[in-house]
Amino acid sequence: DPADIGDPQIDVVVPTLNEPVEMLRRSLIQALAIDYKNKSVYLLDDGKRDEARDLCVQLGVSYLRRQGTEGGKAGNINVALPKLEGEFILILDAEFIAFREILKVALGNFDDPKVGVLQLPQSYQNYNSFQRNSGPY
Repeated sequence: DPADIGDPQIDVVVPTLNEPVEMLRRSLIQALAIDYKNKSVYLLDDGKRDEARDLCVQLGVSYLRRQGTEGGKAGNINVALPKLEGEFILILDAEFIAFREILKVALGNFDDPKVGVLQLPQSYQNYNSFQRNSGPY
């Protein structure tokens, strides 16, 4: 556990542009399950979809929708930044399933005052035909 930074507020943001709502559901449920008490989860919807907003209401996730789509994903994040309150921000791709321990692992790196940004490695899994045929994604 991080020794010097305490339990800062973390904003977990998931930018999206038209990924399937069921994919978002899995990603958001896992983001909510991250083992860290002082966090908020946001969906940043560039697709402007009411079904994505409704999913957020159902799950208790904050929903942000911007007017345009300038700058793509980076533009989406930049528009959201002034609306966030966390001391740290974790950005997850819409198809990303985060490990429950991701914040406990990541925050310790910020004990070093030279660290301002952290990029964590990703691992990928290809589903076999049984998994693929057993349900969506």
